[in-house]
Amino acid sequence: MYYVSQTGEYLNKRKIKTIDTQASTLRFGLANGSVKVFDLRNSNYGWGLILFNGRNTPKEADLVEPAAAVKAVFGK
Repeated sequence: MYYVSQTGEYLNKRKIKTIDTQASTLRFGLANGSVKVFDLRNSNYGWGLILFNGRNTPKEADLVEPAAAVKAVFGK
């Protein structure tokens, strides 16, 4: 839980909206009209961080070191 908390604070400082969910799947609508689906029942997403800028394909990021992924996705 420590890294979840730390990453949440990091994202909040950069004014990046976060959403906590209990859903088993996430669907992201992309600017080109396609949809990217993440099946959260897959154990790889148990404590994962998925970054989405509203246009491009969502990216999985490391909770321990989110800075590089945040910069790549959001430019912040």
